[in-house]
Amino acid sequence: MSLEIPKLFGTSGIRGKVGEDISLELAVDVGRAVASYIGGKGGKIVLGYDSRTSNIMMENAITAGILECGCNVVKLGMAPTPLVGYATIKLNADAGVMITASHNPPEYNGIKLWNPDGMAYRQEQERTIEEIVHKKSSKLFHGKILD
Repeated sequence: MSLEIPKLFGTSGIRGKVGEDISLELAVDVGRAVASYIGGKGGKIVLGYDSRTSNIMMENAITAGILECGCNVVKLGMAPTPLVGYATIKLNADAGVMITASHNPPEYNGIKLWNPDGMAYRQEQERTIEEIVHKKSSKLFHGKILD
């Protein structure tokens, strides 16, 4: 009998209250999962965030997970959500990550993932990320922050 894998993604990424639904451990795990999903070993991931007060700690947690699994990070800093998709294309990145909870109240935050073509992850990709997070099956290497 297989275990049910918890659903993390809603209609537009992972969203929830920081400290309740969204923890720093989850942010690290999602960083690890994205880096593992794209194969680690030098992959490039663009990372941006909106103006929420929890964003810097989320950025650091996601960055730690990405680096731990062998990918490099290009930090955009505070940016509008569509810029992460655009930067993923223009910087020839393997993925993009946006830390945002969009229109939700300030105590919420979230994580939205982007493909190299600037489009959001599809449901099947999100499901794979959920499986990697749940099974703790990330591949550990070492990455770096790119200027």
